[in-house]
Amino acid sequence: MKKSIYIALILFAQTLFAQDNMSLFNEANAFYKEGQYQKAIDLYKDIEQSKEVSSDLYYNLGNCYYKLNSAANAIYYFEKALMLNPLNTDASNNLTFAKRMTIDNIEELPKTFLQRIENNYIQKLSFDEWAKLAVIFAFLTDLLFLIFYISKLSNKKRIYFVTSVLAFFALLVSLGLSYHQYH
Repeated sequence: MKKSIYIALILFAQTLFAQDNMSLFNEANAFYKEGQYQKAIDLYKDIEQSKEVSSDLYYNLGNCYYKLNSAANAIYYFEKALMLNPLNTDASNNLTFAKRMTIDNIEELPKTFLQRIENNYIQKLSFDEWAKLAVIFAFLTDLLFLIFYISKLSNKKRIYFVTSVLAFFALLVSLGLSYHQYH
């Protein structure tokens, strides 16, 4: 008989304790709705200290910390909520958002003149296309030098020689760019 009285007293105390935690939980939810996140956190922590935890409690704590832009604490409590209830899709979704808060926004540095040239012009052709262009410049260099050699007039010789030298430099540049693109 004494055992049943003790059991009844223990169950009665637990229900009173659970009702007290439920009223704290509802009060914390009210603070959350009003935007008083720190007060809500304090009440949620009181419930947590009583060792009556649930996935909803940790989920709400995570939301409060998320609203206060404390990504590390938000992630911690969302993960605790998922440990208690892995099927809590709200906690899983909010965990994803909280993790995005931690990603550094790295601003891209402005590109230098040479980087812009490489991106806008050099990268437009593959190494095969640069190599084909080098072969074309090689034939052009040979042809212009041959015409220079055969020509009799000095004005034309000068023009053919200068253009053959320019074609030779274009050949060297296209070979270098072809090698650069290959590696």
